[in-house]
Amino acid sequence: MTALDRAEQDLERGEHWLALQRLASYISSTGYDPQVLERIGRIAYEMHDSYTAGRWWLASTAGGEEVERAIQTFITHAGRDPRQVAWQVPAAVRLCPLDAYPDSVQDRLRQLGLDKSITTAAHAVPQHGSGSRRTSRVVTGIVGVAFCIVLLFCVTSCCVGATRIISWIFNGD
Repeated sequence: MTALDRAEQDLERGEHWLALQRLASYISSTGYDPQVLERIGRIAYEMHDSYTAGRWWLASTAGGEEVERAIQTFITHAGRDPRQVAWQVPAAVRLCPLDAYPDSVQDRLRQLGLDKSITTAAHAVPQHGSGSRRTSRVVTGIVGVAFCIVLLFCVTSCCVGATRIISWIFNGD
């Protein structure tokens, strides 16, 4: 059973949030697919989340009044600056060159003034840290905790030893 089949089962059970999460994960692992983007946008729209619907519909081949309204909602809330909007588009959806998109998507991106920003963001390194930086911070944190534990053990041992020595001197034990 594919992720797409599981997402449909999620929807049948009324678990729209799970279907949305599953399809977003699917896109991030398989890459750009305008039909899956259209499905994700539809699910988000049915959940009354116009921002998320517009975020996914932007690079899909979906059309219509509700699609355009959702895309405008997304752009308005993403910051209106084309670079800010491009960074809010999921990484797997940002393609370069522009002609990697279907014609209708290319036209939409040009009309919205996002064509250059999307392709530039497709090549750029994420601004808020990559996975390797996050992993490095976790490792650094673990090493720091281990160091504190060893330091605490040493201080405790010194205190116990000093207490024992003082006890020998004054009590003669």
